[in-house]
Amino acid sequence: MENNSNEIDLIELYQKILVFISQRIFTFIIFSVLGLLVGFAVYYNKSKIIKTTYLAQTNVISNDLIYSLTDKIAYSIEKNDISFLEQNLNVDIETINSIKEISIDTNNNNNNIINISIISSSKETLLPFAKAIIHYFNNLPFIKEQIKSNIKSETFFLNKVNEEIENINKFQQKFLEDNKKGKVTINQISGSHSEKLQLYKIKQKYEEKLANTDAVKLINTSDNIVRNDFNLLKTLLISLISSIFAALFFLFIKFSIELKNRA
Repeated sequence: MENNSNEIDLIELYQKILVFISQRIFTFIIFSVLGLLVGFAVYYNKSKIIKTTYLAQTNVISNDLIYSLTDKIAYSIEKNDISFLEQNLNVDIETINSIKEISIDTNNNNNNIINISIISSSKETLLPFAKAIIHYFNNLPFIKEQIKSNIKSETFFLNKVNEEIENINKFQQKFLEDNKKGKVTINQISGSHSEKLQLYKIKQKYEEKLANTDAVKLINTSDNIVRNDFNLLKTLLISLISSIFAALFFLFIKFSIELKNRA
């Protein structure tokens, strides 16, 4: 008899729950509509998000330092630290608000190349923000001092190479004069030509370094854009199911409270 009584009590409880839910179908409708609205909002915002990756070459700054400096920028974006971004990157509020995330990664093919990935809600702000990051790196006081030191060092060695080339030029000039007198051999002049060619190659490398004194520079400025592939139907379905579960939970709590009050 006791088991039958318990079974009856459970059946009555289930019946009360069903009646309670059926009488509050309007709650489900409200939660469903809200869920669909949230789904539309999520789809609208996420579908606008775009991502691109720029390549940058590091000439002075180590990759570890690049990571550290980028982390500061990424943290400021995450925390919406507008003052830091305005002061250090010299970008406007509109650009700052459009940037959602940045990250960097080293290039597998070249350690001096880094990938700068930027996620934004506006295509127009991608390249300006990438250039602002590069400008920030290159204008840090200790980086500028390092660049000055490098320029001084490269100039010193370039001058040394030029002196060597000048000495060879003098030697070859003397060779032409001595050749008229029959005092030189072919081996002497051929050796000087080989040495001179090597020196010109070294000179070219130093001149290339002095022509590019930036610590970091962008080596591509084209936008290889990737858009978020958000499915509207899938987004709405997830939102709808979530809202139904939320409605059930809400009604369960309300039903429990009413039961306690009746007891």
